[in-house]
Amino acid sequence: MNPSALNIRSCLDLNGYVVADVGDRENYLAICNELGKVTQTREIFLKPKETVEKYTGYSHLPDEVPFHTDYPLVNVVGLFCEEADNLGGGENLLIDTRDLLGELSSVEVESLKSVQIPLPRSEDRIPLLTAVNGQPPHIYWLPAFALTHLDKLENYQAVAVSRFNQILSIHRKERRFLSFKLKSGQAIWFDNFVMLHGRDQLDPSSRRLQLRVFIQYV
Repeated sequence: MNPSALNIRSCLDLNGYVVADVGDRENYLAICNELGKVTQTREIFLKPKETVEKYTGYSHLPDEVPFHTDYPLVNVVGLFCEEADNLGGGENLLIDTRDLLGELSSVEVESLKSVQIPLPRSEDRIPLLTAVNGQPPHIYWLPAFALTHLDKLENYQAVAVSRFNQILSIHRKERRFLSFKLKSGQAIWFDNFVMLHGRDQLDPSSRRLQLRVFIQYV
């Protein structure tokens, strides 16, 4: 596949993700800038636990990373593997939320639309689920925020959130998701509104380096 921005955008719209060989960081960033406005660039590598942000810095720890949404106003997240390792584990994982929502009742789906989740480092809140007929869903799922205050929700909301989390947990346990072991020079982009992403456990000695980019469509 020719890793042009046009082809990547088409694959994102069709499948929710795309993997491509891009060669180096410079070419990867050039493609990202063609896709839209780059709002954040961050190197992802293992750090000492005491230096990691409590709720949103788990990608810098070797532990399994739960499925989640990155900053929910960002359309696309890109990950470029600059330095791979030959150790086991650490696969990047994706799950299509349309598969999860398809296992909920219509009442549960409507209940999720009414749940407001806080944005990281902000007083603002947005819906856990935004769904318009004919359009892909927009899911905002950050377990640390969605699950810690269930007692403050209405009962019907808490039931729907718990049910969504239960279905997600079953998919993870049964490994019903997409798994990618990126090689050096490979990149993956995914629709941050539709796809939840996570990671299998990394070897604590891993020196893997990935470059994460947030992209806003313009």
